[in-house]
Order: sequence, then structure tokens, then C-alpha cells
Amino acid sequence: MKSFKIFSNEPAWSEDRAGRKEDKSMAKIVKTETQEQALKDINEKIKIISAINPLFTEEVLDNTKLKVTADKEDGNQVNTVFPISFALIAGNIKEYRKKLVNEVITKAKANAIILDEDDTAILNQV
Repeated sequence: MKSFKIFSNEPAWSEDRAGRKEDKSMAKIVKTETQEQALKDINEKIKIISAINPLFTEEVLDNTKLKVTADKEDGNQVNTVFPISFALIAGNIKEYRKKLVNEVITKAKANAIILDEDDTAILNQV
């Protein structure tokens, strides 16, 4: 018959080399740099999705102008605004949004990040 040691005379904490106490009695969650970066990336993508969502209202479909801002190698910017039918670009924008949503969901699952209700609502819109 095997015996099991239930109680221990060892303290529930230990000290590291710097003298900091470390609790040995509980499991720990360790944040990683990868997880922190994933959270930043997810938040950036949710901001982009949030900006795209209002484009698919009926008011926007009627009167559309496209603004293009591009940085040139010499440090200058090119800003151009021109009228365009939303139907010409809507498919591309929807595909881009769909790609971003999939990236957010995949990255959140891979890094054990839980999205709040507001974020979930933004992803489920449209």
C-alpha cells in the first residue's frame, strides 16, 4: 500500500535570490511578450473593423468619395479624394473586414485572450 504525504512542514512560500517571496501554494498565470503583442494587435484590428462597419449603411452607399493617403519615400504625402461608386469597392472592403475578423478570432484563441461584449459586437456587426 502506498502512503501519501498530505501535510508538510515546508512553508507555503520561498524566497528567490533577490529575497522576494514567492507563493508556492497557488498556480500562476504567466503573461508572455507574445500574448501582450497579440493583445495590441487584436485591439488595432478591432479599431479598423469598427471604422469599417459604418460604411455599410444605406446613407453611405448613395454618395461615396474615396480618400487615398499614401506616404512617399521622400517623406511627403499624397492625398487624393475622388468620387467612386461604393459598389466598386464594397466587395474588397468586405473581404478585408472578413480577413481581419478571422485574424482577431484566431489570434485571441491562440493566445488565450477573451474578447469583451463590445469587441464581440463589433466583430458580429454587418
